[in-house]
Amino acid sequence: MMTAQRSAPVRAQGTDGEPWPPQWMLDLERAHDRLGRAAHLLESGAQSGPVDLAPPARALERVFGGIFDAIDERRPRGEAARDAVAALDEAVALLTPAATGDAAVGFSLDYLAEARAALMRAGERVAHLVTRPVPPSPELRASFERPPLHAIDRSSLTPRLRVPPPKPLAVEVMPPQLERPKTFEELALAVKQMKEKALAPKPPRTKPAKLAAPPKPEPPPGFALDIAPALSDLQFLKERVRGCFEEVTMIGVQRAPLLGDPWRTARVLERRMLACIDAIASMGPPALEMIEALVLDAPLKDPSRVFGIAMFFGCVAGRDTLAMAERAFAAFEFDDPQHAVQLGAALKLVPHPYLPVSLRTFLSDPDPARRALAIDVLAYRGMATPEELGRAGSDEPPVAAAALPWLALTKHPGVRAAIDAAIEGPTVPVRIAARLAMVLSGDFRAVTALREALGAESEDEAGSAASLLGIIAGPDEAKLLLDRAIATPTRPSVAAVGWAGSKAAMPELMKLLRHKDEPVVLAAAYALDRMTNAGLYEDAIVEADEIMAPDVPEPELGEKKPPPLARVVSDPRDLPGPPSTDTLQRPSTDPQRWIAWWKEKAEGYHEKLRYRRGYPYTPYITWLELDRWPCTPGERRLLHWELVARTGGYVHFDTNDFVPVQEDSVAAWEPLARNASGSPGSWNVTGRR
Repeated sequence: MMTAQRSAPVRAQGTDGEPWPPQWMLDLERAHDRLGRAAHLLESGAQSGPVDLAPPARALERVFGGIFDAIDERRPRGEAARDAVAALDEAVALLTPAATGDAAVGFSLDYLAEARAALMRAGERVAHLVTRPVPPSPELRASFERPPLHAIDRSSLTPRLRVPPPKPLAVEVMPPQLERPKTFEELALAVKQMKEKALAPKPPRTKPAKLAAPPKPEPPPGFALDIAPALSDLQFLKERVRGCFEEVTMIGVQRAPLLGDPWRTARVLERRMLACIDAIASMGPPALEMIEALVLDAPLKDPSRVFGIAMFFGCVAGRDTLAMAERAFAAFEFDDPQHAVQLGAALKLVPHPYLPVSLRTFLSDPDPARRALAIDVLAYRGMATPEELGRAGSDEPPVAAAALPWLALTKHPGVRAAIDAAIEGPTVPVRIAARLAMVLSGDFRAVTALREALGAESEDEAGSAASLLGIIAGPDEAKLLLDRAIATPTRPSVAAVGWAGSKAAMPELMKLLRHKDEPVVLAAAYALDRMTNAGLYEDAIVEADEIMAPDVPEPELGEKKPPPLARVVSDPRDLPGPPSTDTLQRPSTDPQRWIAWWKEKAEGYHEKLRYRRGYPYTPYITWLELDRWPCTPGERRLLHWELVARTGGYVHFDTNDFVPVQEDSVAAWEPLARNASGSPGSWNVTGRR
């Protein structure tokens, strides 16, 4: 029987009663941050020069190991800090000659000086601490439903710095010394000899003869002729680790249910991902050491690998494991903003105990993208203090955009001022976040701000305003949304009409089923289904290209496009056929079916009530949708925001969570939704309590 892995005890405190994290740990964390910056500069910015950077890189790896040993107390902290300082001094001495002609090396030396100062302070603070024996780690237990925290007896993981090789020394070839001619005859003779030497045929290069391979013996009857050589233990381990890690990366970004599938079906994929994490952990320290190369040496630096390394190492105790995920992110973060998204998605799930320390290092980073990532994850996990949220809400636009929705859920006195500063912000995301913060905080100005934003130039901004206005709409706002959808129908504007739930919108949505734009037609069909729950469904064919990830596009070379690779490598007698299609059950897009249904049911709907799923609206129906209806992740987030706005309560919920966590959140919402459902069909929005 599998049991959930509990968090292993983290031996981080220096003495009993000392506040956590202690100051010596913060010093070591600063040293690690500056050391990581210096290493990144050497790997990505240093130029190939005459100085070999490999020896200082190996010394810096020992510095990493000393810092991790000191934090996790794998050996006496004072000894580990002293060894780290000694290795750092060695690296600085080796790097100094290369700093004159390489700016990256010069800046890395500045970071290393800061790291040394922090290490010295940490060494002084840990000198008085009593060294405690390291207790053995508990037995590994298989995870079940939720991410585990595996504690493994091992040495610290140290990164393998990949620095450019030195330039080869140029060898100057000296021409042969010729005797100076003294007469014209000797000069002519010398010129003739040089021409003959230049035109003389060069002797052919001899290639070493290849020995013919011995003939293969005939196999026994029934056995294959060519048998691959047996894998060594190390090769087998690499293949096993690679396979499991690829599973984690694949499932992590694809576990959201497809359109029409119940959200609980993701549980099967989540269990499979957790089983792969358990498998790698059970292979021991050698398996852990292979993960870094699977990410940093991969030919394609896709964001899913950042999720994979953060998800796996976030489930293994030790500051060094979390540092591996940070290192992979630092190597890729400037290539694609999705790397930050995937890192945040993983850090919101993992049980690693050093997350508050690591994220607060990000929170003090000069880069606003890192600060935005940090405050989002800290707030998501309930680790951010109101003061941190207040400062982030007044920070640069990317940080404020991440912090404002979370700040709105608190009773911080600076909520309104932060919203006022962001509502006229310079970027679309911060303005969208400000309006969402208005909705979540129960700000009475939210309706006015959303009405004004419906005419925004940005499609994302106008679409977001329509969606938010749909969940808090009164009768006037429902009419406004309907008028805009009729005048300029778009997918977001038509969908917002369905969220608003006015009876007057139903005949107009049926007219939009004849629109020439397919997204508008589908939005109208889903809006009708959301309001009526009429049960008018149809089976739609979904082409394979719409449900499968497309291949990497090939460059245009002016030639005929080659056939698919699957047909090239397949046996001519068994070529693959065209991609198969799939079917999806969706609300009917046939206007006649809806018109016939409406003629029969129209009298049951009242002009002054708000409707959802065929009933006068109550927050309890929103709860039922969140719990039982197959909605997309985006729709379920809107349902959660609607519950907050319509009930005035709050329970944490997010579609990024594992299914059991979502189930707990949904169960906690039920009494709040029931208590706020006393007036069916009401348009009222309850203020935050």
